[in-house]
Amino acid sequence: MSSHRYLMLMAVPLIALIATLLVAATPNRRGVAAGQQNAGAMTTKQSSPILVAPAVTVSQAYRSRPHWEVLIAADPTDTKRLIACSKLLSNDQTYRATWPDNVIVYMSTNGGANWQPTLEIDKHQHNNDPACAFGPDGSAYFMSFGGNRGSKFQMPMYRSLDGAKRWNEVGEAENSDRPYITVDDTNGKYRGRVYVHSVSSVAGIDGAHLQGLAIFHSTDQGQTYKSVKLADEETQYVIGNGNGVVMSDGTFAFIFGDASGQTGIFMRDMHPASPNLKLKVVSSNDGGETFEKAKLIDDWYYRFNGTLDGMPSLAVDRTKGPFHDRLYASWVDVRAGRGEIRLARSDDKGKTWFPSIIVSDNWPQDEKGESPDAFMPEVAVNRNGILGVMWYDRRDHPDNQGYDIRFTASLDGGESFLPSVLVSRGGDSALRMKELLLWPTWNLAPKPDGRQHAAFSAWGQNGGDTAGLACDLDGVFHPLWIDRLSGIEQVSTTRITVNSAAMPNGGEGLESLSDFSAKAEIHYSMAHVDLATNEITIRAAISNISKAQLPGRLTLRLLALSSSNGLVEVQNSDNRDPAAGAIWEFRTSSGEPLQPGAVTLPRQLRFAFVHAPFDPPRLRLPFPLRRDLVEIDTKILGR
Repeated sequence: MSSHRYLMLMAVPLIALIATLLVAATPNRRGVAAGQQNAGAMTTKQSSPILVAPAVTVSQAYRSRPHWEVLIAADPTDTKRLIACSKLLSNDQTYRATWPDNVIVYMSTNGGANWQPTLEIDKHQHNNDPACAFGPDGSAYFMSFGGNRGSKFQMPMYRSLDGAKRWNEVGEAENSDRPYITVDDTNGKYRGRVYVHSVSSVAGIDGAHLQGLAIFHSTDQGQTYKSVKLADEETQYVIGNGNGVVMSDGTFAFIFGDASGQTGIFMRDMHPASPNLKLKVVSSNDGGETFEKAKLIDDWYYRFNGTLDGMPSLAVDRTKGPFHDRLYASWVDVRAGRGEIRLARSDDKGKTWFPSIIVSDNWPQDEKGESPDAFMPEVAVNRNGILGVMWYDRRDHPDNQGYDIRFTASLDGGESFLPSVLVSRGGDSALRMKELLLWPTWNLAPKPDGRQHAAFSAWGQNGGDTAGLACDLDGVFHPLWIDRLSGIEQVSTTRITVNSAAMPNGGEGLESLSDFSAKAEIHYSMAHVDLATNEITIRAAISNISKAQLPGRLTLRLLALSSSNGLVEVQNSDNRDPAAGAIWEFRTSSGEPLQPGAVTLPRQLRFAFVHAPFDPPRLRLPFPLRRDLVEIDTKILGR
């Protein structure tokens, strides 16, 4: 595991000093104070390898009906075929449905440019949590659960043998909450096996019912199912059930959140002082017959107050590249006081995980670092081994209620990420739409005096619990989201191309270098602030802390760069990169190997604020409450 080196410039005198530098800064994204652009700044890389096509409305056929809760799947046999599934408001006028929502499947045969509905399920009932997937032969699968108050809920499976044009109900799994469909599309012994996993009530040893996991598998294309119910050794309550993946050897795995009791889960505390969930992964290497003990991914600081929706997301690199079978897990986390997108990775099928990192690159807008939020993460890996991450982002929404869609990619197996790009505007707060839908009370049981009380409440105002991200055979990413631009929630998508390939250390000549981070250490000087240019200058040198000699030329590679006070960029990297991926080369004075205990020649590292939204008083924080002005993660490479 690579060791990261951290720089934290936290000294109060420095923060007070830089207040003058930031006083004229405006809150416009990537803007700097008037007359304070650094005239000597290097010419940086301006073009991103991430190319985003114009957004397309998937739900064009039903633009007058609100949609929520979406997923997307790409056909492994046809690069142009995609399916998307969603909830939508029913046109039911019978008043037989307790809640009037249907589920629907849309299909595209031209790579997402045009869409048409091919299946809508009504049944005069509440329909919920749609899930869709493709099998290895191009068969399409769709499932949701539904029912009405006082009736038995059902969870039928629909299958299409003609690429999602026509559908038939083929079987039914035991009803449970938030199902996901995963189909084994490897060439192994379990090829074509259909997995369904969800949340269900599990009986405990003492007779109490726990919110556990229900897992089903089908060997006959979804017609019949064998079930396995899992409950952890500890008292648990499962929430945040995420998607599943199949690794190259046929191992099936999925992600979920686990906690010690129901009452502690639905926590509306904006700032949980300790983790209230454990993010875990569970897997089976025998086709779903048995499952290993769930493995911990990370602590999860979870906020359940309706503003930070989104299930955790899991992806696997099935390419033959350098990160073969690497697992990636992403989730929204509030340990910093606001919603941030975190990501962890595993190289041993989920048994152990590297420490998680922050992927969302928005910045705080107040001294507490509470806004703007990022939420609803989705991850996927394309044919070139590139990891893509999308999320809903509120950096341009001062009320922290609206959201836009952003995307970033990692070219080095999740160690670092490109600066995120705007995919599409998502819309303003739900209160600014044409109308706000309020859901009626589910249970209208009369009181002893015959009174029936109904309460109407807002739900799903951030698009529901899920978004979608899929990759087609050509390596194109297809994000799927709910937008509110028209005043009515609609399903939208686009095509995202990343013109690169995944390589160790991000490539560009670094792929052949070895990691010396465990044998060498970066040493920093005091930081110097130039008030006329917004620059922070630091001198640094690399020390050999091992007992063996190291190469006389070492490369410091930047993995992450952030600030709690705004947007900061590199000004003098050797490869002209202003963000993660920037490098600086260090040498010995003689050009000979770096001996144990020796230090390279020092170099100057320069950074500058290009966006600083805070007023000066907010920077003058007392010692215990100070914020980290600049933070960097690096690794040391050499031949």
